[in-house]
Amino acid sequence: MGTSAGGQAPAAPCPAGTPIVAGSLQFSATDGSADATQSLTATHEGTVSFSVADDSALALPDPAIHITGPPGLALTPTNPGSSTSFDFVPATPGTLTFTATWSQNEQADGPTCTDTTSATLTATAPTPARASKSLTYSIGHYPGKPGSFNEFVLTALVKSAPTTGDESPIRLTVRTVAKQRSPSAKAPVTTLTFDPVHSPSRGVRVSHGLASLSASPFGDDPAIYQFKIGVLARPAHPRGRTRRGVAITLSQGSRTLRTYHFATKCDSAGHGSLECFPQP
Repeated sequence: MGTSAGGQAPAAPCPAGTPIVAGSLQFSATDGSADATQSLTATHEGTVSFSVADDSALALPDPAIHITGPPGLALTPTNPGSSTSFDFVPATPGTLTFTATWSQNEQADGPTCTDTTSATLTATAPTPARASKSLTYSIGHYPGKPGSFNEFVLTALVKSAPTTGDESPIRLTVRTVAKQRSPSAKAPVTTLTFDPVHSPSRGVRVSHGLASLSASPFGDDPAIYQFKIGVLARPAHPRGRTRRGVAITLSQGSRTLRTYHFATKCDSAGHGSLECFPQP
C-alpha cells in the first residue's frame, strides 16, 4: 500500500454511468516556480495537488479527498488540515504514481459515491555534488578554550547544480590525533550532518575533543556549502609545540565526495597568535 493522506473513509464506488467530477492531479517543484511539471529531480521537494474544474456539475464534499503516493514516500500537507495538496521528496530516480480518491454525489442532491484518478511523475537522477580539491587554511578561536587564537581552521566547499543538484544530506567525518601524522581508523571521530534543504540558514555545528565542526550555506549562493574543521592546537606553554594530524571525509549517501589528510606542528606566536607549519 502507498502512503495515503487526507479525508474520511470513502463511500462505495460510483456505479457505471455516473457523471464523474472533472478532478485532476498536478505536480510542481517546490523551488519558487508554480509551473506544472511531469518530472522532478530526485532529492528535490515537489508538490502534488488535486483540483476540480470550476464547471463541475456535481458536489465534491471536503474533506472526503484522499491522495495516495508510492510505497514508502511520505506526504506532508502543504497547509495544516489540507487534504488536497501535499509536499514530498523522492529519494531515488524512478516513476512515481499518485492516486486521488474522492466522494461525490451520484447526481444532483443524490447519494454519495467515490471515484479515482491517477497521474505519474518521473523522478530524474540528480547531478552529483562536487567538493573542492583542496582545503583553505586560517586560524581562529575554538569556543570555550583559552587563547584568542587557539585553533587552525580547514575549510572545504561543496558545490551543487542549482536546479538539478543532489540535495540529500552531506556527512562530514573528521578524525584528529595529537601527532604529526595521518590518523588511523581507530582515532577518535567527530561527525556532522548538513541537510541542504532543512538545516537552519545559520548552519549547524558540533564540537568534540580536538575538533569543532560547522557547516552552512556559503555566502548568498544557495548551491554552495562550506564545511569548516577547527582543530584545537595552541600549546599549553608559550614556548611549547603541538602536533596535529587530521583526516577528513565528505560523503553524500553512499558516495564519497572527497577525502583530505593534513599533518602539521604549531607554535605559540607573538601577541597571542598561532603559527603552524606546513599549511595545506
